[in-house]
Amino acid sequence: MKKNYCILILALVAVILSSCRDEPSYDRMQGSWESYYTVDVHGEGYIDGRDVVRYDFYRNGRGRYTYYDNYGPLYIDFNWDVTRRMLYINYDDGLRESLYYDYDRNGDLILSQQSNMYYYTAYRRVF
Repeated sequence: MKKNYCILILALVAVILSSCRDEPSYDRMQGSWESYYTVDVHGEGYIDGRDVVRYDFYRNGRGRYTYYDNYGPLYIDFNWDVTRRMLYINYDDGLRESLYYDYDRNGDLILSQQSNMYYYTAYRRVF
């Protein structure tokens, strides 16, 4: 009987540890990020001026996307969630977006529509 409890406890610990390792880091994604660099079919380069976009990811699963036009900033609020490699955004205007994400060696957020991350946009944390 004692042997069965030991096996059960070991199995339970293994399940708990493996599930913790696979969970995404919501804390790392939370905060404000502004685009600064992109690689696409037209080449690569730095982003500046009105082309900069900003994502604000709040702890409660809400967020705000900010972009700019000739008259200033425009905002779209959204709900967000992450898995190990995917960021899911449901904008309040009804649009949805699924992006692959990663972090580079500087800690910048990398978002891409492709799983191989060949074309991407890099975002710096804004404080």
